[in-house]
Amino acid sequence: DDFLPTLELSWPTPRTIDSVRVVTRPGLPAAVGTAVTLEAGGLPRLLSLDDDGSVRFAPITTDRLVVGLTLPLELASFDPYSRRTGRLGVGISELQLGGENPVTGDDAPVAIHCEAGPVVVVDGERIQTSAQTTIGGLTALEPLRLQPCGPGTTARLEAGEHRLVAASTEVLTVESATLARSPGGSGGVAGERRRAADVIRWGDEERRVRVAAREETTLLVVPENTNPGWTAALDGQALETIAVDGWQQGYLLPPGPGGTVHLDFGPGSAYRAALTAGAGSVLLLAVLAAVPARAPRRHAERSGGRVAAAALALAAVAGLALVGGVVGVAILLVVHVLAVTAGRRRHALLGATTAMALALAGALLLTLPDGTSTARQVLALVAIAAVVAGVLPGSPPTLRGPLRRFRGVAR
Repeated sequence: DDFLPTLELSWPTPRTIDSVRVVTRPGLPAAVGTAVTLEAGGLPRLLSLDDDGSVRFAPITTDRLVVGLTLPLELASFDPYSRRTGRLGVGISELQLGGENPVTGDDAPVAIHCEAGPVVVVDGERIQTSAQTTIGGLTALEPLRLQPCGPGTTARLEAGEHRLVAASTEVLTVESATLARSPGGSGGVAGERRRAADVIRWGDEERRVRVAAREETTLLVVPENTNPGWTAALDGQALETIAVDGWQQGYLLPPGPGGTVHLDFGPGSAYRAALTAGAGSVLLLAVLAAVPARAPRRHAERSGGRVAAAALALAAVAGLALVGGVVGVAILLVVHVLAVTAGRRRHALLGATTAMALALAGALLLTLPDGTSTARQVLALVAIAAVVAGVLPGSPPTLRGPLRRFRGVAR
């Protein structure tokens, strides 16, 4: 059972144990076990825990002990987003064997030896790493500075393209790698020359950053996910884009005097233009729908009416295509065919379709907000398509008039 944890403990030499205590931190979002199973080289034994989570038993001497938590006081957790209640697993904060565990200070050193650190591969050459930290640093998840160790502790890179891979381990995750100049090179260590840029303006789609004079190519880093929509320019000159640490936005600044870097998100303008066009189409549709229809009296008026009707139909279809794309147009085609088939009941069918689609979309949003976004969008398109179908011609053109005239000539 995934909800019942099992701990396997071992020691270099056998030790005697006569008690176990399971400590659960107050407020821990987990169920609490009321019994433990102990296995030390034989069949497991089931022991009930006291109110403080402890149990005493006949002393056993072993170098391996398997402790399992069982018979939990089950707890449930309510997720307000999915509106679902799920079962919580059994939690444990600390396991004490034979008495309280000795408390280690936060300043106690912790050494990650050479064979335990991440391995860095530079152009196929493996470099092992080690690290030094403290108990407090580990509990606070402070970043570690890895040091090369073992054979080949440094890798000198010649001019050209190189490949660097730093693989994470089960314990440590590699977040960044910094390439440094050699002690005899100019410029010192790159990490020491990092400095914050002077932000002039920082918006969602438009940003301005002032940079200082540079004697060499410099990297401007924006700690956000790379996005091809962002472009940068310095004094009108487009800057080359590069990914930093695999995910951050980076721009190469050529050597030169200080200036202002303009960062712009191009798709934002197109998105706003599309929204404006869509809003204009909806407004036009509403205005045309509000204009009372009049029966044409002359041929010129009938021609003007046909032109207005055609313009209205094209505007409605274009607006739906802008909102729903190919899917929206396909839904409109199906709804229009059904409306034409309904004949005199056309308007009743379209009204009922609009109301039902919107009602179903609202019901899905209230009852199943997760996992139904696609269905809700399709229902919204159905409702819009029903409205648009209301301004399209009610029936396909027929040949009744020409046939009648032809019969009249034949007589």
